[in-house]
Amino acid sequence: MLFRSEEIGRANAAMNVLGGWGEPSDLGALLAVVGPERTRLQALRQAARLAGRQDPGAKRTALLARVARRAEELLDDLDLRTREGAIAVLVDVGDDRSVAVLERYRRVETALDLRQSAADAITAIRGRGTPEATSNEIEARLEALDRKSTRLNSSHLVISYAVFC
Repeated sequence: MLFRSEEIGRANAAMNVLGGWGEPSDLGALLAVVGPERTRLQALRQAARLAGRQDPGAKRTALLARVARRAEELLDDLDLRTREGAIAVLVDVGDDRSVAVLERYRRVETALDLRQSAADAITAIRGRGTPEATSNEIEARLEALDRKSTRLNSSHLVISYAVFC
C-alpha cells in the first residue's frame, strides 16, 4: 500500500484497528505498507502487535518471524529513525536469526546510539526464553524423540551409547 499525505491519518487509524483486532491474514497488508518513515514504522509496530496477540504456538512463532524479517530489512533504510524503530520492534519480536542480523548491523553502523541499541536488542532477544510450546507440540516432540531413541537403541547399540555419553 502506498499512501498520499492526506490519507496518512486514515491509514494510521486502519493500522491501529488491524493491530488490535485484525486476523493473522491481515499481517501481509501491514508488512506491505510503504510511505513516509512514520507510516512504515506504525505499520511494523501494529504488525508486531497483531502477531503478539495470537495464541502461543507454531502459528504465532511464524507470524512473529515474518515481522522480524521485515524489521531486519528496515535496518538498511537510509532514514535513521526508521532504523531506530526497526531495532525497537526487534527487541519484541526478534529471534535467533535477528541476533545474527543485529550483530552484523552493529559492526557496520556508524551512529553510536544505534550500535548500542542493537547491542541492547541482542541482549533482550537472548534473554527471552523460547516461546512455550502447547501441550500437543510437547507430546509430538516427545513422541518423535522416543521413536528416534528406540530406533537408535534397537539397531545401533554401540552408536547410541556413544551418542548419549
